[in-house]
Amino acid sequence: MSASEPMPIVSSVPNENAALIDRAVEKLRMSEQDTRRIRWTLVLIALLYLICIAVFEAGPINHWAEDTFLLLDGGWRIFNGQIPYRDFYLALGPLEYMLTAAGMLLTHGSPQAIAVSNAAFGITVGIWGWLLSRRRMPAVPAFMVTAWLILTATCPTSLGSSPSVLSCAMIYNRHGYALLGLVLVECAFASGHSRFWGGVSSGVALILMAFLKLSFFGAAFLLLLATMPVNREEMRRAWGILAGLGCALAVFLVYLRLAILAFLSDMHLAVQARGSSLSFKTAVGEIAESAELVTLAILTVIVALMVSRGKLWQRYEVRVILLGGIVILTGVLFRMTNTDERLYAMATLWMIILIGQLTASYPEAKEKVAISAVILLSLGGILVEFSGDARSMVTLLRYQAPSVRSMGASIDGRGMERLKFYEDLYDPQGSMKGDNGSFYVSVVNDGLALLEKSSTPQESVLTLGWHNPFSYILRRKPALGGSTWLQVGDNFPKDHLLEASQIFGNAELIMAPHYQNCNQDSDIALAKAYHPYLSAHFSLVASSQWWSLYRRNR
Repeated sequence: MSASEPMPIVSSVPNENAALIDRAVEKLRMSEQDTRRIRWTLVLIALLYLICIAVFEAGPINHWAEDTFLLLDGGWRIFNGQIPYRDFYLALGPLEYMLTAAGMLLTHGSPQAIAVSNAAFGITVGIWGWLLSRRRMPAVPAFMVTAWLILTATCPTSLGSSPSVLSCAMIYNRHGYALLGLVLVECAFASGHSRFWGGVSSGVALILMAFLKLSFFGAAFLLLLATMPVNREEMRRAWGILAGLGCALAVFLVYLRLAILAFLSDMHLAVQARGSSLSFKTAVGEIAESAELVTLAILTVIVALMVSRGKLWQRYEVRVILLGGIVILTGVLFRMTNTDERLYAMATLWMIILIGQLTASYPEAKEKVAISAVILLSLGGILVEFSGDARSMVTLLRYQAPSVRSMGASIDGRGMERLKFYEDLYDPQGSMKGDNGSFYVSVVNDGLALLEKSSTPQESVLTLGWHNPFSYILRRKPALGGSTWLQVGDNFPKDHLLEASQIFGNAELIMAPHYQNCNQDSDIALAKAYHPYLSAHFSLVASSQWWSLYRRNR
């Protein structure tokens, strides 16, 4: 090159962009010292959040108000020594009601038990999730896993509802997703971290889901099946799964007094009732039409290719694709069978796990820009869900203002002033007024007044309808028989009604509802089906605007 020729100019922009990307991704792989600093900050935030849940969550209710008493009735039965399946019919596992009963022990029977037990569950899965994820993925994804577990388990909004909704309805679904999340995290990193205690974790979580809700048990079983040990190095994990499964199962068998046949019988009826809502054709159609699920499937394949450096059919990468497929399929099945559910809860956790996979493999990867783009896209989806949980918490705190609390209605009874029932903002036509707000409070108070006027505190009571709030509110000894809720076609099939002896048990009093509510068709069907038994064994004592009271013939 001659002296007169200009020197070529080399742009430093690509190198600068690459360095910027490297620094951004390295933030996800922060050092142990930085992790320790941030860890305690996040622990403090989590504790403040869970304290707010324990103190405030049981207060305001503006949707599915009746579900509050499904939990309280079940918890009250166990608190008073009843054994599920042996002493009363139950279409769910006993775990959720055991949690509520434990909360009652801590709160001396207060309705605050729901919030306290929910916060305790959040603490448990948070610690469990952190111990499980901190050595399986980089620091920031591990923090996100822990946050997802806590928020999914404890958020005061029912799954799939607007952040403006406050309800403990279907809280067992939130707890089920958290337990399923623990299994998914362990399974996703099983090949590289095939540890005995990881297997114990999944074995225990599997049994907890079996005694919470069978659909979550089925999903967890598929995850474990897809990652079953196939060589000697992984056998320690298999022994861990068996150990955790065996110990947890033994605890439940002892608690249930070995009433496992009764448990299986009740679960069989529950599966029959809900099985009609499942359709393979509908499930496939929903997957094909869901942009969220299609995107998740594409992301899963891309991450598997990136991590395996193009060698798609390696065993570890096949497992990633299998797990992603199970997450997608079970997400659709949960939406079809879980009441009022409109989102795919596990999709967010799976995106966090994919970020963990990519971040761990980033230093040796060649496609750094592509990996960074996938991480950025996944983070966007994760932040959307976390922002929804944050808005739910803002709603809960807003309802604590004295001006807002004064607008809520309370049911008569000891400790019931803590619960405040508000009108349902999402029912402008009033089709669910019997299930929420001041009308629901007046219905329950009407029944309480009838019982206090026409019965004695020693007489036990069941209802021939959707739910029974009276035993708990009046703090009466619960009758044997009945269920925490009765809905034809939901917790038992239309063509296989429960025996009358199961419905009426040893109750001395029966309350029959006749008010408008979203389960009115089921209440009418129950009244028609069991009228002969009611007429033969009970006599009408008194009636009020919304209830009729019957006493057992002596």
